[in-house]
Amino acid sequence: MVILPIRVPGRETLGLLVGIVILLLLGARDDRRHVPPVVRLLCQFVSVALGMVAIGGVDVSRVGPLFGGVNPELGAFSFVLTVFGTLTLINAINMIDGIDGLAAGFGLLVMCALLGESLTASPTQIAFLSVIIGAIGGFLLFNMHLPWQARARSFLGDAGSLMLGFVVSWFLIHNSQGASASIAPITAVWFVGLPLADLCCVMAMRLSRGRSPLRGDRQHFHHLLLRSGCTAGQTCVVWLCCAGCFMGIGALMQSFGVPIWQRLVGALAALTVYALWIRWAWRRLAARVLRNRSTDRLRARGRHRAGAQAKVSAPATRHRVKRRTDSP
Repeated sequence: MVILPIRVPGRETLGLLVGIVILLLLGARDDRRHVPPVVRLLCQFVSVALGMVAIGGVDVSRVGPLFGGVNPELGAFSFVLTVFGTLTLINAINMIDGIDGLAAGFGLLVMCALLGESLTASPTQIAFLSVIIGAIGGFLLFNMHLPWQARARSFLGDAGSLMLGFVVSWFLIHNSQGASASIAPITAVWFVGLPLADLCCVMAMRLSRGRSPLRGDRQHFHHLLLRSGCTAGQTCVVWLCCAGCFMGIGALMQSFGVPIWQRLVGALAALTVYALWIRWAWRRLAARVLRNRSTDRLRARGRHRAGAQAKVSAPATRHRVKRRTDSP
């Protein structure tokens, strides 16, 4: 009797798989039949608390020396910050999955940025990132509008977007914690700056209008680009370029050794500028829509008046023509 050796996956790998399976089941159910937001959040909480923290042992234990040279451990607050941050990023990536190639393209950018910052890491970590980059890249070949395919042939759905958000969160936290960290925690925030800023602004707009922050709408950045006249492909390219700018700024500050507190202030300033700009852009778009509607109404009234005048003058014209015909 020959017993084949079976390699048991490590703690981190097992935790990653557990979290992915839970979110895949949740997303598959939500794709077929709507799952209430509270149930979605509960399942996401279980995937993060069980898969990432309890089994995988991946958590935000330190945030860096924000004030001076002190980098204290978070202790019990580590669990709260890990769960809250991961749930926020999972839903932020899920919300941008409104255009073919957008969420997957963003995931590819983040993983490439992490790989670029982790070239001196362990070969196992580099191999993990390379495999994920290859998987996302292969999926994008069927999820984007390309010259040889008029429309996408595969879609992420909630199952794919939730899993992608979990994987991105996992590697951002994993690569920013511990002695082998390749990036600072604040750099990880810069890498996902655009979807986080978009999520914060959308939630603020919903609350300001007295609506539930969990209720979906069409007030995201990519919706603004679409309503401004951009095609789906142009919107995807512009959005990813903006996200790449956030990543580039974070990577540059990481490479030049900018103090952590200055990077945090810069992130808050970028969020403020984005919030002010997005508010101005939506108001300008609304004003343009109202202008166009007013113009259309005036044109419609003009056409209506012209048609009414033509109907009134038509009998007299026919009468004059008849009199001319009957005259000798």
